Amino acid sequence: MTFVCELSGESVDVSSSSSSLSLSSSAGGGSNEMVVTPSGHVCLKRLLLTKLSENGGVDPFHGAGEQDVPLAEESLVTLAGGGSASTSTSTIMPPRPPNVSSLPNLLGLLQKEYDAIVLELFDTRKALEETRRELSQALYQNDAAVRVIARLAMERDAAQQQLKQWNANGAVAPPPPNVEEHEPQAKRRRQDEPDTNTNTNETHHGKIPESHLSIMIDTWKTLSKERKAKSKAAKPCTAEELSQNLAEMEDAAQSLHKPRSKAGISVMTSHADKTVTAGKFDKQIVCYNHKTSTVDFTIPKVPSTVTSLSLNESFLVSGSVDGKVRLYSTTQDGALQGELDVGTSITTSSKKKHKIVHLTLHPSNQHILVAMESGCIVLCGLSADGTMTIVSTFEPPEQQEGDISYTCGALHPDGLIYGTGTNTGVVHIWDLKNQNLAGTLAGESNDDDAIVSLAFSNNGYHIGTALSKSAGTNT
Repeated sequence: MTFVCELSGESVDVSSSSSSLSLSSSAGGGSNEMVVTPSGHVCLKRLLLTKLSENGGVDPFHGAGEQDVPLAEESLVTLAGGGSASTSTSTIMPPRPPNVSSLPNLLGLLQKEYDAIVLELFDTRKALEETRRELSQALYQNDAAVRVIARLAMERDAAQQQLKQWNANGAVAPPPPNVEEHEPQAKRRRQDEPDTNTNTNETHHGKIPESHLSIMIDTWKTLSKERKAKSKAAKPCTAEELSQNLAEMEDAAQSLHKPRSKAGISVMTSHADKTVTAGKFDKQIVCYNHKTSTVDFTIPKVPSTVTSLSLNESFLVSGSVDGKVRLYSTTQDGALQGELDVGTSITTSSKKKHKIVHLTLHPSNQHILVAMESGCIVLCGLSADGTMTIVSTFEPPEQQEGDISYTCGALHPDGLIYGTGTNTGVVHIWDLKNQNLAGTLAGESNDDDAIVSLAFSNNGYHIGTALSKSAGTNT
């Protein structure tokens, strides 16, 4: 009698007459322990136990029509291999699959396994790179979010601080009473009118009286139209003309100051056919006429070292280290017309801060602009008879104070923009029409590279600076 048991793709052919076993497994693995049933059948213990669990513990080898015989695992007898009675288990290797029985097939399987491993490695590295990219983007977004949160926190703290100060000031300091109602009308009128003959408080708050400002604006309108027309008609100087002018200057070069004193000119200026120079060591001012090639006049024994000069048809103005502006008449052989101490308008106590670094006559010929080392700009009025008065003083904002000091200055061709150079290489632009510091221009120099000279272009579109340590210029 023959019984065939099939389970999970495996088949066992058991013959009662020969007790032989035929096993084929598609899985090619598992336990191969052989047992004998009480009915004398030999089979795999694993397959038999599986069959018993399926049919409820009934012996699968009983014949058709026979009564079901229960079969327990304890009644099974394990076969020992190798002829040794002490061995309770037998390891029977299943036959090798036919696709790995030859060397070419083995090489093919190894190649397939290698390809699979390489593909898996490639996919793993690709996933790793994508994960790194996502992680980098997430970290960048997190860093940006942290910066935004920090900035918002700072703005919040600043707003809370300002609110606390506002509440404290509002609670402690009530608004002052209106005392003007109790003052005489004539006294209030005298306070409202600017006094151009003395240094009143109005002159120290950057307020230009309307009468003086209107003169400057009218001059600006006229010069702006003329400048635009000149810019269109102007032609650049050729190299031949420049060489000829330099040759003429070298031929006409001569010493205008005392021959026995040390050579050196501290400052010079020119207007029309006249050039005025101030000696650094001989303490005198010389006016030279290019048209007649003669010296028009000489001003000896200048009280203080001259730092700046400005010239027009009628007057010569000089500024010195003592903070005084002196006015000379060009039509009266350099006679002194008057002097004005603009250093008294400076609130700082340092004497060196009273030094005048630059002054210039306004194109209206009715004002003088003075730049002080302390960072203040003084606007002086000039009458036809040579009387000078302080009209207004512009002081730098609080954030610009400190170690910053002015070193030079220049007036825009239209007369409403005044530029000043500082010891830190920054240019301050003052707007005389709006009466404030319009902005600053910083070059590529170091913080300790001071500006020694400043000039506007003829068309008013550019501004150039010369630095104390740098070899070039900034435009």
